[in-house]
This record gives sequence, structure tokens and C-alpha cells, in this order.
Amino acid sequence: MATDILLGEAEVAIKSPEVTIHRENEPENSSALNFRNATGYWHISGPRTYDPGNPLSVFWNNNSGWIGPMLTIQTGGNIGVGTKEPASTLHVHGGEVHSTGPVAGFSFTTRDLPDGKTTGNDWGERWVWYATQKSARLWSDSDLVTVTALIGNQARMAVKGTVECTFLKLNGKQVGSELSNLRKEIEALKAEIAKLKG
Repeated sequence: MATDILLGEAEVAIKSPEVTIHRENEPENSSALNFRNATGYWHISGPRTYDPGNPLSVFWNNNSGWIGPMLTIQTGGNIGVGTKEPASTLHVHGGEVHSTGPVAGFSFTTRDLPDGKTTGNDWGERWVWYATQKSARLWSDSDLVTVTALIGNQARMAVKGTVECTFLKLNGKQVGSELSNLRKEIEALKAEIAKLKG
């Protein structure tokens, strides 16, 4: 297989259908590619046979020590951000997952959809958490839950449909207990009215 390596003033061009970086040692542990400037270097390392999953990882070295891995891809398919041992398809450690832009949000489909169907067109097939107009919304064909920030640390939640729950509190008081107390007071009032009439 012929390979052309071209050296330019600002780049090195490799004309080949495949480029292999191989560390010549026994046993073969890892291979790496470094991108360096005066402040440090990015280190792309892998696969590392001494780490679980033979991962490909991206580290930063500030010329005084290693930071990372920032990103890890394991041969089983799991991707880790801020962790070298991702426990799921995408594992983010050490911070929030942030989405910005005109279509920012978190979209997911129901588990009942077959593999390969990435978007659901019918109600309940696809759900989206997103924010707009200073409110957070849960959407599936329409906005079903809307949380709107009010003055201070207060908020208002609007639900399009029925709310079912085991316990519900209003102003710090459990609704079920308050209703029970209210029923007792009504019964006591009825008894007093009956005495007055008698």
C-alpha cells in the first residue's frame, strides 16, 4: 500500500486510506497522539489494554500533571465525560448536562418504540423537557406540564390533565389531613345546628 506524506509550511498531510499509530513494545500497552503548545498538550490515548474496556481517552496535561480523562470511549460502546469507567451508553460525571440554542432541551422517546425509530410522531411516543419564556415545560404533542417562576423563590405549576398522588401539600399542610379536619368541623357544625333547631 503506497502512502504519501507531504510536508507543508503549516501542516503535514498523509495520503492514505488508513493511518495506524503503533507503539513498539512488548506487551503492547497503548499508543498515543499529542497536540502541544506552550501551555500544555492534549493527549489522545488508546486503546489501553491495562484499563477495562480498552478505552480511547482524551487527557489534558498542563506541563505539570495530567487532568482527565476528559472523554472516554470504550470498545463496548459506552462514552464517559469526566469518567474513565462509563456505566451506561452516555455517562456524564462532575457537572450538569447543558443544552443551549433555539431548540435546546432534553428529548427522549418511550422505551416501547422499536430500535431505529428515533422520533415518535404520536402522543406519548416522544417527550421533551425544554424551557422558554421563563418557564420549564414537559411536551408530548403539547405542553403537558408547565413550571413558571414567579416573584422570589415561588413558582407555579400548571398540569394539563389529572394530577394523581399519594400526598399533596398546600402551603406546607397536607391536603388529606386538612380535608379530614374540615369534614370533622363540618360534622360538628351540623350537630350544633341540629341542637339549635331542636
